[in-house]
Amino acid sequence: EYAETRQDRHGEIAIFTGRNLDVWRQTEADAYFQRNRQVLEEFERAEEDLLINLLVPFLQAGDRVLDVGCANGWRLRRFLKKMPGQGLVAGMDLSFIALQDGLSKGSRSLVLADATAFPVRANSMDCVILGYVCYATGRRSALAVLAEVERVVRDDGVVAVLDFLPDAPTENPYHHVNRESIDVIKTDYAGTLVAYGGYQRVALAIRPADAALTLRSLPGPERVGITILQRHTIPPDRSEIEKSE
Repeated sequence: EYAETRQDRHGEIAIFTGRNLDVWRQTEADAYFQRNRQVLEEFERAEEDLLINLLVPFLQAGDRVLDVGCANGWRLRRFLKKMPGQGLVAGMDLSFIALQDGLSKGSRSLVLADATAFPVRANSMDCVILGYVCYATGRRSALAVLAEVERVVRDDGVVAVLDFLPDAPTENPYHHVNRESIDVIKTDYAGTLVAYGGYQRVALAIRPADAALTLRSLPGPERVGITILQRHTIPPDRSEIEKSE
């Protein structure tokens, strides 16, 4: 994995590439949506969405929300029904087919964009949602995704991370792609932001990756977590300030 730069209206940005991202850009984003289209329709019709339920207490009218890896924007449509009157509610994905489907369903502000370079200004979002984004992008590219989260989320903003949450990091082959071998890394990506500083876990829900499984005795690699983080200002080191005075 490596980074190349390009210019956009926000200035020069780094675009990370590598086997994982190249495969997603070329074919897998569209293929993923086609495989999961029916499942996503069922999610949109479901009575409740746990991620939205966890987020709602931390949001208010006028907030700006960005869903990274939004597919056809199904969660954003549900979100707007539950919390109308928001500010910008936007989604980004690498699947042109998914975005076209979302626009046909009435979604707006859906953008074809790369998760390593969010097409929004710094400190401009009150909420960022990452749904199964980091695990699939590759090791260094996942860090680039989290760096973009850090760039765009405002102080006191929130981040929702929906991803695998094993006991320890695991690397597995991505079995949906046959023509080229790529691996995915399952780990606590929300914990990376917490360790960096400036983020606090304010909500956590754990569920099985497969609805047929139960949480009791669930193998770690099959555990999925929905983590809500809130960004806060890191306090200064008073001892260092006092030394300099």
